[in-house]
Amino acid sequence: MRPAQLAQPPFSDIHFEGVFGLFDDSAVMDLRNRIKDVVAKTVGE
Repeated sequence: MRPAQLAQPPFSDIHFEGVFGLFDDSAVMDLRNRIKDVVAKTVGE
């Protein structure tokens, strides 16, 4: 999963801004960082 997908369906089906409209900025950045960490560990990016 790419962090950019957090602003797309199914998240944007709930709120037009995706997770950015559902959670505060710190929670979104934490989620983004966790996704990037998982990708880096599994794919090696």
